[in-house]
Amino acid sequence: MFRKRKHARVAVDIPVQVHGAGLICEAHCVELGAGGMSLVRADQLGVSLPVQISFALGSQVHISVQAVVWWKRNHLTGLRFDPHDRNCKLVKEFVEAQTRQ
Repeated sequence: MFRKRKHARVAVDIPVQVHGAGLICEAHCVELGAGGMSLVRADQLGVSLPVQISFALGSQVHISVQAVVWWKRNHLTGLRFDPHDRNCKLVKEFVEAQTRQ
């Protein structure tokens, strides 16, 4: 049985800078939703690691969001955004605009 997702997702190709516990790395977001994102090239991140991520949404300026590494599978790493981070609203608006196109 499939679980319905809480947030819509869109396929993207966005470079992401990840900072966490003495670690800085560059990854790529391949799927984005209001609640989080899926990354490739983030194998060095461990599950439960709190991170600060920075990326650009379309032509907007770079934003920064607090997140935690939520899962890892098939060379993908899933991040869950901190729902209290005010920049989550910008991500949600971007995703909603993309799904209307």
